[in-house]
Amino acid sequence: MLESKFFGKLLPSNPEIRDVLNSIRKKYDLPEIEMGDDPLDTFLTEDVDLEEIHKDIEEQINEIDYLIPDQFKRLYQVYKSGETTITISDADNYPEEIQQAVIGYFQAMYKMFEPTFKELDKAIDLIVENTYYYLLTGEASPVGDHWFGGVFSSQMLEEPVVFAYASSAANIDEVIGIFRAEHRKLFGKQKKITQGQLNNADYLRMKYQKKSIKDMADHYILNHPSEFPKDPRSKEYKESKKKLEERIKKQIQRLDELFLYKIGDKKD
Repeated sequence: MLESKFFGKLLPSNPEIRDVLNSIRKKYDLPEIEMGDDPLDTFLTEDVDLEEIHKDIEEQINEIDYLIPDQFKRLYQVYKSGETTITISDADNYPEEIQQAVIGYFQAMYKMFEPTFKELDKAIDLIVENTYYYLLTGEASPVGDHWFGGVFSSQMLEEPVVFAYASSAANIDEVIGIFRAEHRKLFGKQKKITQGQLNNADYLRMKYQKKSIKDMADHYILNHPSEFPKDPRSKEYKESKKKLEERIKKQIQRLDELFLYKIGDKKD
């Protein structure tokens, strides 16, 4: 996205990043390199350790407060530690089922935020690399497209889902395109529900409510009397009702397959 290049050019002017750059230059007695100048390594002596400078930049950037909002810092620390076992303080004061319900809730919340934390890690790593590259060359590199919008697969209530996010700076057309591709990758090509299937969905509901085909047919005839002979004892009426019952059976079978397909329990 052009947005990533635009914001990348402005990143070194961010006050916190500017403070990191000034701190590094002062600490290692480095000149400020402007775009078009010779790269920094042409000015360096052998006693300057570029790996040490890179590590120093990384440590200072990871200390910037706003990169991780306060309300997420504890959860992010859990994610970084790799220790995702959740316990409850004073757990003995609560019944076992309450303990398990609370633990399950927090584990579900953690799973929802884990992809966000992974994206945050990538963003921080990119800030480090871009700051280091700018220090050496005076040229600003693009930031990540995922800073403004993106798509990822995860789970919600133990079901696979595709999430999309977009900030005010996102190229929404690109985000939508990525979302479609990820949804297709996870779930395959989706069948669309037609108006006819919607009109017949009541039959599927009645099936799940344990209604008989006969009851469904009677319900249809009650609402469409003009389509059937008036005498229910006549041969024509019985034949028409039998055909209706067969039609309803087929409709229910197709709708049942569609419903299972839609909820992910069955795929072609």
